[in-house]
Amino acid sequence: GAHRELEELRIRFLFKNGNADESDQLAETVWKLTALRSLTFSGAPISESVLLGVTSLQRLRWLRLGNECPHGPGVIRAIASLPELEGVGLEHSCITDEDLGTLGGMSKLTAIIATGCQGITGAGVLRLAQARSLELLRLRDCSGVPLEDARWLAELLPNCTIWYPEGSSSEEGWSEEKRKAIWARRRARVKARRQ
Repeated sequence: GAHRELEELRIRFLFKNGNADESDQLAETVWKLTALRSLTFSGAPISESVLLGVTSLQRLRWLRLGNECPHGPGVIRAIASLPELEGVGLEHSCITDEDLGTLGGMSKLTAIIATGCQGITGAGVLRLAQARSLELLRLRDCSGVPLEDARWLAELLPNCTIWYPEGSSSEEGWSEEKRKAIWARRRARVKARRQ
């Protein structure tokens, strides 16, 4: 009963021995919480086969997986199948250019946090040109992404704030009016979602 009303869950584990069996058992329980809107796994070494169970969370809007979680093509496809997902955090993970292309095909996705992902290149970033709903892309410390490719994507997605590999942002070239209009739209969307 009560677990059906739970909408946000952050799970953080610090395992001395990296006990994946305990993490897998907990994840399998979490997949039963179908009302979840936000889920963060951090410090939990979950196996890929168990992580595929994320598809049961059809109402999930935000998912953040720590770098100890697998991010293979099967997991990325499972994430991409979540119809309400608006944001995904995959910091310091081993996502690839192909994975970015898969995520870019999600119609409601507004944020991708890919800070420190060394497996992506400029070609992968440019696959996100189709992601018209994207409003935030963090590429900070992604050494495989040339700054010029990230800037070109910013031209293709003019309403998206892109944090470039070296730490600057696409907003630096925006007029004050554009910045205010975009942030007002983002705040209105968040407010509407919370009601």
